[in-house]
Amino acid sequence: MSSTFLTSRIALGTVQFGLDYGIANKAGRVPPRAVKEILDYAQAAGIKCLDTAAGYGQSESVLGDYLKGHPKVFRIFSKLPPLESYKPGDVKGFFQVSISRLRVDTIDGYLIHNFQNFLKHEALWEEMVELKKNKRVESIGFSLYSPAELDMIFEKNLPCDTVQVPYSVFDRRFENWFPRLKQRNIEIFVRSIFLQGLAFLPLEAVPLKLEKAKGPLGALRRISQANALGINNICLNFVLLNPHVDKVVIGIDNLHQLEADMEDLRTFDQVTGIRNQLDDVIIDDENILLPYRW
Repeated sequence: MSSTFLTSRIALGTVQFGLDYGIANKAGRVPPRAVKEILDYAQAAGIKCLDTAAGYGQSESVLGDYLKGHPKVFRIFSKLPPLESYKPGDVKGFFQVSISRLRVDTIDGYLIHNFQNFLKHEALWEEMVELKKNKRVESIGFSLYSPAELDMIFEKNLPCDTVQVPYSVFDRRFENWFPRLKQRNIEIFVRSIFLQGLAFLPLEAVPLKLEKAKGPLGALRRISQANALGINNICLNFVLLNPHVDKVVIGIDNLHQLEADMEDLRTFDQVTGIRNQLDDVIIDDENILLPYRW
């Protein structure tokens, strides 16, 4: 498959631009100068989409510093911050804060970051729809953690344009939903493809509370060694193998990681050949699959 096509399906995750993030991240938050290098490289490589959120620390502001000199070079997706409480107008207010930080007038996508906020205050969605009607944003939707949340979106027949869900060699919980989402023309973003860095931890460094992950992690290492493929190659290309996935969100700590990810796309066909072996690394325990429970 064309590496250009594969690159176009990558969305650059930017949480590391605003926070110290990831169980395997030893470097901390990406410094602003490195952010510029990363975004310049991403643009030149053909990556056309950035994923951020109000809840990602300084991420939106850091991106805004770049975007003021590079308008309209990326599709921008951001997210409503988790709300302690809700009053009418909150969505519009938080949206305005986000686009001010990003130094843009409109963005391409705006998602509800915490589904529980929607369940407590369904009027949130009416405000999201209003943003779209007023052409402040092109796509609206949800960042989800559980298929049960997706069930509720279908039950309520919400006019959702985009969902972002966890999906990886380890986490297949949403996989059976993908064809149904595409039937409704809903754009699918997938995240946590490296399980927030857990995929790369040496087995002896896996925390005790994640002990049950050692079996699948060990199986992935054996597959990696037997096929002379890096763990990064396998994890990235596995999610790209699913034709229903529109965008794969990858978070990076430095430019070298992004360069390596782009190089790993060259092994797409090799990973295609071992797809069936990867069923041995599936994890069913949500205490492992959902990092907020760690």
